Amino acid sequence: MRLILAAVTPTPEDTHPTVPDWLRIAPISRESSGLGGKSNSQALLTDPHLATLLQLPSRVCAALKSFEFTYQDVSRDATNDAKTVTDAALVRLARACPNLTTFMLQGTSGLGDESFLAFYEHCPNLTFLELTAASGDHNRFSSRAFEALSGNPGWMPRLKKLLLTINMCAKGPFMNAMKAMSKERPALLITSVTVDERKKWGDWEMEKYEESWKKGRTFVPRLTYEEYQEVFGRSRLMMGGFHDFD
Repeated sequence: MRLILAAVTPTPEDTHPTVPDWLRIAPISRESSGLGGKSNSQALLTDPHLATLLQLPSRVCAALKSFEFTYQDVSRDATNDAKTVTDAALVRLARACPNLTTFMLQGTSGLGDESFLAFYEHCPNLTFLELTAASGDHNRFSSRAFEALSGNPGWMPRLKKLLLTINMCAKGPFMNAMKAMSKERPALLITSVTVDERKKWGDWEMEKYEESWKKGRTFVPRLTYEEYQEVFGRSRLMMGGFHDFD
């Protein structure tokens, strides 16, 4: 997990022995990471972890600019996910950290509209928001999340990127509300992220599938020649076909 804070002058309270090693605060300079722990590929995030973060002095939480938890490892012995993190914990986090500009939480399961609404209402400076699910899991987001954002143009006016995992059971009304809101916020890029696994060399590897929308329409980013090779493979380039490279 990576946390970035604005300039904060540590006090003895910030280095109290009751603060666990994974959340130990060192002298923090502007926009530098002062919090550490396990590598992301082995990290597990739970409600108690978030509760520990919120036990820090309120001025530290208020200085938090970026929260990034990545889900990278689906191998047989992996311990890397945020499946047990709840809406209630994220609501408390959003209220305590109003100056967040980036919030990335991957590998979740079963989150609902409450999480989105909390960040919408309490974190007006967000430019990047991600709440995506673990492999084989989904969240419970509904059209309500987008209707609320459409009805409150003052919520997160700087938001540029929104990543989520679409609940296929609610795809119809969800998609209609998402496209309508996307038209109202032409600078916003919305991306649906689905995670799957495939077996390779005797173990499991992660595969991600993304679909994006902007201005109410499907959005396909322009690729460089090197990016196209990476995504589609050299063999498809050799078959002919046409692509407008940047």
